[in-house]
Amino acid sequence: MKAMLTAIPALLLAVPVLAQSPSCRDDPTQPRCVAEAEKAQRALYDAPPAEDYARQKTRMVRAFFVDGYGHDVGLVTLWYAPAAEPRVAWRMPKPRNGEDAMAPIDATLTLSAWREVTAAGTYFDRALAQLPQKERSICLHGWTTRVEMVEADGKIRRGIQSGCGDDALVWPLARRMTAAAIAAMPACALLDAEKTRNDITRLNKCNRLSGDRAAAAEAANVYDAPWFANPRGEDFTRALTYLFAEQLDVAWPGEPVVTDGEAAARIWSRHVGDAPFFPHVIFGETADRVRMDGMLVMRGASAQTAREPLPATLIWERCNGFGFRVTRFWAGTTPLRPGAETSCSRRSIAP
Repeated sequence: MKAMLTAIPALLLAVPVLAQSPSCRDDPTQPRCVAEAEKAQRALYDAPPAEDYARQKTRMVRAFFVDGYGHDVGLVTLWYAPAAEPRVAWRMPKPRNGEDAMAPIDATLTLSAWREVTAAGTYFDRALAQLPQKERSICLHGWTTRVEMVEADGKIRRGIQSGCGDDALVWPLARRMTAAAIAAMPACALLDAEKTRNDITRLNKCNRLSGDRAAAAEAANVYDAPWFANPRGEDFTRALTYLFAEQLDVAWPGEPVVTDGEAAARIWSRHVGDAPFFPHVIFGETADRVRMDGMLVMRGASAQTAREPLPATLIWERCNGFGFRVTRFWAGTTPLRPGAETSCSRRSIAP
């Protein structure tokens, strides 16, 4: 045991990982460790400097995430302020392309979860000694995370690591933080983990849920059913018909309004592959009715033939012993036939 304890410090170099790590440059070789880059990254989230937490005597640990193409994709923050319970928040970066900004989501964190995460960060800012490798490995488009921690005495520690690197313990800590955020937010935990790339994308999807967030999460899982969002033509009609109510109201641009589930599945299968629908907000109106507002991206054979995206709305309802199924769809800001009957019309709310 004594020999093991003696060996542990030898694996942890005293040089902070920020000083020499190749993780300071993500895939497009953007510098990430200079003060200007850190300030610009904080601005994407309206995040205060770590020094502000220290001045307020608030313990904090947070992780910024950058995907393999240099895009900032999210920020998870855990903090423990005086005379308060531990909290956790997830925030998406300010949107590009003129989209509406998404409000952050937050929750109370259990004390045991706070202690588990902060304990996991004991050595996160130390570089690990590298073992000799006989073979070279190739890693492309690795994601990058940058972690900051403010301790009880006001000390600030920092670390950065690429997903392609094994030179630090920054990523293991960041993963614990996103896992703690999901566990603290029941609606996020309802989202099917197998239908998201990782906990970061799962939290971003969760950030789009509102209203009855549990119902919204369940409808989002149905939306992610195989081939619904990306069918490959009318051959998929039969496979998708079960996701459409028998009686509904679907108005696809340029097509006659259809009221039959199979006909709606055929139109959806024919068009969505070339004109995908991207939900922006998933709003649970009731426990059995969810509204997805988003955009139809009308692709063309070339940039010249592509059309401007159209706002569109997809309504999911649960009734008559069935799970969530499509009962309404329209492009534009208002439905073409707001009073049309559907299989769930007796239980529905007017759009």
